[in-house]
Amino acid sequence: IVLEGAQGALRAGMSVDASGEPSITLADPRGFQTNLGSTQTLNGTTGETQQTSAASIVMFGNDKKHHVIWEAPQ
Repeated sequence: IVLEGAQGALRAGMSVDASGEPSITLADPRGFQTNLGSTQTLNGTTGETQQTSAASIVMFGNDKKHHVIWEAPQ
């Protein structure tokens, strides 16, 4: 389920990926995004991706690298 803004950009979404991991996404017009549930993050030091559990909240910055600015649990 996806809700888009006037320009077609994601503003809110609820999904379950192919492996059954659930996620709720909220995004604002400035490019900030929050994911509740399972999402992938990138470790800036090692370059490895990590999958969070359904019991997580991750907030992403609005830069091109989409870096994590806050997450729980850490």
